[in-house]
Amino acid sequence: MEIRLRFIGVAPSDAEIMTSEVERRVNLALDRLADRVREVHVSLADVNGPRGGVDQRCVLTITPRYGGDPVVVRALEETREAAVQKALKRVRRRLEHAFERQRGWARPPQEAV
Repeated sequence: MEIRLRFIGVAPSDAEIMTSEVERRVNLALDRLADRVREVHVSLADVNGPRGGVDQRCVLTITPRYGGDPVVVRALEETREAAVQKALKRVRRRLEHAFERQRGWARPPQEAV
């Protein structure tokens, strides 16, 4: 699994510090799915600069190893760390669901009682 990072509107010193942390979080979150993922593209941006607020955006694009459409997830939070965490949580759920459907492992609908 290849991880590519892109920082927009982030100071170079902050980008250096965040690189290893983001890679570590991606590896932890997608550990069970790593053999089915070819590439992870992480884009982190400070949307409105020094004005503050909920302006840290994380966009994850996951390319499956064995075909299928890329999975794209976005998260917007107050801190970069929170945005990365939220996006990873979402993408993991979406990938698990997509891989289940791909293999035909989706559960049959339950009957109403």
